[in-house]
Amino acid sequence: MSTAISLHAVDYPRQAGTVHAIRHTVFVLGQGIDPALEQDSHDVSAVHVLAVDAEGQPVATARMVIDPASNSGRIGRMAVLPAWRNQGIGRQLLDWLGEAARERGLGRLTLHAQLPALPLYLRAGYLPAGPQFDEAGLPHLPLQRRLDGTMAMADDTAAQAALACIISTTGRHLRLLAPALDPGLLDAPLVLESLRSLAARRQPTTIQVLVDDPLRIARSGGPVLALIQRLPSVFCLRQRDLERTTSADALAVNDRGYSLARSNADLPEGTAGLPWRPAAQRLQQQFEQHWANSRECPELRPLRL
Repeated sequence: MSTAISLHAVDYPRQAGTVHAIRHTVFVLGQGIDPALEQDSHDVSAVHVLAVDAEGQPVATARMVIDPASNSGRIGRMAVLPAWRNQGIGRQLLDWLGEAARERGLGRLTLHAQLPALPLYLRAGYLPAGPQFDEAGLPHLPLQRRLDGTMAMADDTAAQAALACIISTTGRHLRLLAPALDPGLLDAPLVLESLRSLAARRQPTTIQVLVDDPLRIARSGGPVLALIQRLPSVFCLRQRDLERTTSADALAVNDRGYSLARSNADLPEGTAGLPWRPAAQRLQQQFEQHWANSRECPELRPLRL
């Protein structure tokens, strides 16, 4: 089976049957959802996307309902046929709808994520927007993504989601200011897996890391340090000049305009632009100033870093 797919806007009056056949298979037959809930009045006016394989056979669909009053879009009915899951199609659907939202000048996207699919949405830049709830008999978490500015990160889940998104959308250059390699954040499973995937790519990648306390890092060890040790050609680790700064801040910024900033590296609270280039440009300049005044870490030489 070929994994090549293409995405197309749906002509709903003409292709409604195709859309609902996929959704019926996924939601009604696969999850036991009431058939009466599979369709609703929003389908007629929503923006639908359809993924088809190399032979033109439909394999996945999703939709976006636009709310002009709030200038926002609500993504839903994400359905990928079982044989086509775990191949990145869900992320492609999200990216396609995100671009469609930008073309329409929308400022925000929201969605209700089923918990098993939560990592997909978090890596795509959707942050928690409320408590967990049940919908159609299944547990969901409300998420949102701002397209016209930065978003607040209020807890560990939001900070981990934002950082995983920044890492997973990096092209060739990622910059991290992580005073103590940010235990509890960089080594969180969602973030660590994203970092491993980025570092292991065949495409040349540079990950610059600024730290404040290399001796503490050497003594603590951990999976992030182990990853850096295994791939020293990808990571470049240096110590920030503490005489030129008294802050305990942390930041991450990539080469595609995604960034986050926290005023206290020990706390998750901060802001993230996913993406928002004005914030990314400012943080990149801040990082480069620190990097220009940084030094090598002799404390880490025994670890061959």
